[in-house]
Amino acid sequence: MGLDDFMNVDGASKSSSSSPTSSSESILDKLDNFGKDSDGNVSRNGPYGYSSYDEYEETINGHITQNEALFKFKLPIYPHIDIDLDATPGTRYTRSVDQKTVICLSDELKQIKSVPRELIMLDTGECEKQLCMDALSDRVGMDIDPESELHVYMFAHTRHLVKMAIGDSMIDDWSLESKDHMLKAIYNESYTQKFRKSDSVNSDLKSTDHIDEW
Repeated sequence: MGLDDFMNVDGASKSSSSSPTSSSESILDKLDNFGKDSDGNVSRNGPYGYSSYDEYEETINGHITQNEALFKFKLPIYPHIDIDLDATPGTRYTRSVDQKTVICLSDELKQIKSVPRELIMLDTGECEKQLCMDALSDRVGMDIDPESELHVYMFAHTRHLVKMAIGDSMIDDWSLESKDHMLKAIYNESYTQKFRKSDSVNSDLKSTDHIDEW
């Protein structure tokens, strides 16, 4: 929807109300992503505290390759174990597949045996130790074992982090239902509570925590 959709450009449609504010102006007043300068010119504000989209996009430094369709990519913060991606902590990137903006939080060169196993499981989408090693080997194109050294990156979705911060600043008086609704709207993690065997879902994922010993 463009800006013209909000503006009465031909003056043909006039409100019968005695209010000095037109309906188009009142709609604009309710949209926090539009603003007016001192001369009355309407402009669109940038996201996440930036004055314009151009200013925000200047903080994005290239692309991060995203080859896999894993659940981790839906989380606000997720790991990625790989060879050197040349990703700098504190810098934003867009992901190559879905074009979502992420920020690199950290980059550590570590032996795989020193990385927490749950982080490796989440990163690879596997639970058995050998399958995790196989997934990493396929990803980097060489044989990986617990002694191998790889970069352990942590990335975060810019939108998710800011939306949750905005939520925290607003929810002092919200009900539990409203807070749950906000979490679902931001990143859907709470939907895992539905993963029980039922007429509609043939899975008992929520109560399953046993995997083969590492």
